[in-house]
Amino acid sequence: LVYTAVAKPKLEIVGGNTKDWGKVTLKQSPLKHKLTLKNSGSEILKINRLKPTCGCTTAPLNKSELKPGESTTVDVSMSITGVSGKMHKQIAIETNDPKSPYINYMLIADVVLPLTVSPTTYLPFGNLQVGVETKSKLKIKNTSESNITLSEVKTNMPEIKVNLNGNKMLKPG
Repeated sequence: LVYTAVAKPKLEIVGGNTKDWGKVTLKQSPLKHKLTLKNSGSEILKINRLKPTCGCTTAPLNKSELKPGESTTVDVSMSITGVSGKMHKQIAIETNDPKSPYINYMLIADVVLPLTVSPTTYLPFGNLQVGVETKSKLKIKNTSESNITLSEVKTNMPEIKVNLNGNKMLKPG
């Protein structure tokens, strides 16, 4: 019986191939994570490429070659500004690991806005006529877990007036 040992590099992503922040709010943006890459093999691991698939994510690589047993940390940052709901992003990692030369590291977050407004894109005013006042309704919902008080609603269009009589307290839901 003859056994042949072949020296190979091996990428290990410490903690697994996914970072899930769970429910987050816009106040937490940008989301931060320390991604640790380790060479669990017996030869030098070369990280040829580490590239986020979206401009909202940064992951600068400070060391592209790892000796056997050596690790490096990547400071991942993901902006969630202007987003709501489930967010899935990836970081493509390309190495000289013969068993896994391409790995997608997943970034997941569920962005919860404290208030949702509908309709979201425009207000339906029906038949508009010059010189005639027309009304439309806007629905504002509290999706947070605490009370929110609306005291003023502003618009950047002086022609549109929002009638909010006094402070309005919105309970969760």
